[in-house]
Amino acid sequence: MTDQGIILIAILVALLIIYPFLMSFRNKREQQKQITMANSLKKGDFIITYSGVYGKITEISEKEMGKFITIETGESHKNYVTVSANAVYMVTSNKPATVDEKGSIVDEKVEAEKSAVKVEENKTTSKVGTKNVSSKPKTNTTKNKTSKK
Repeated sequence: MTDQGIILIAILVALLIIYPFLMSFRNKREQQKQITMANSLKKGDFIITYSGVYGKITEISEKEMGKFITIETGESHKNYVTVSANAVYMVTSNKPATVDEKGSIVDEKVEAEKSAVKVEENKTTSKVGTKNVSSKPKTNTTKNKTSKK
């Protein structure tokens, strides 16, 4: 065997030994993140499960098999699903988007800002419309000019 063959075999053996240790370290880190997230869940959080169910946590209960949460899903027709806290993929900080009659997504923050702007506009137009009028009658200062031909 040549020196290059020995070096190649040494590298492969080293990788086969090191790789499982690196993977177990990564898996432990991911498990710790999952446990921390499951323990930090609280009522009112919006979550997404690994199966894709999206909803708001309404109840958290501890049972023999672990921690379970009840999720409220749907907008007009409320449905409730109970899943394990370990099934939570992500905690989101926002509410689901609402859709108007036309099918376009309505952003509640933008709508709130628009209504605030409308209120401000109404206040300013009402101020302009109700100017203080003095009690003195207006006099016409322009003189009638007669044109002579």
